[in-house]
Amino acid sequence: MASVPFAPGFMTGYEDSLEDARLVGVSCTECGVVLFGKRDFCENCGSYHLAEEEFGESGEVFSYTVQRAPPTPPFRMGTSDRDEWDPRPVGYVDLPSGVRILSILEGPLEAIDIGTPVTLEIAPGWRNDDGDDVLVYRFVAEEADR
Repeated sequence: MASVPFAPGFMTGYEDSLEDARLVGVSCTECGVVLFGKRDFCENCGSYHLAEEEFGESGEVFSYTVQRAPPTPPFRMGTSDRDEWDPRPVGYVDLPSGVRILSILEGPLEAIDIGTPVTLEIAPGWRNDDGDDVLVYRFVAEEADR
């Protein structure tokens, strides 16, 4: 059984250890914008002059909400039955690199607020049809006991 990332161009280092896994992107050497995920050209200015970026493992909650319905396929995070779904926080996380990404937020609701420090966690989210663990990223509120 292998581990495969949900979005291969968005994470690196998972091959050896999930603790070494990091989110990645690019920075444009022409306009300076930082983008989440690998790509061939800058979505801001169209330049092909990009440098790969590896993002750190900490950030801060910019904004959040509570997801009260299960996600649609291809996501299989728990149940797809609305009656069995446990609401969970999701939100935008600002990383020190200047990129803002949408993520699952882990921890009790009372531990999550705008400005809450969070730490990256990469873990299996579900198994695909081949039996491989599909890796997902999420951010854990630092005040949350795990």
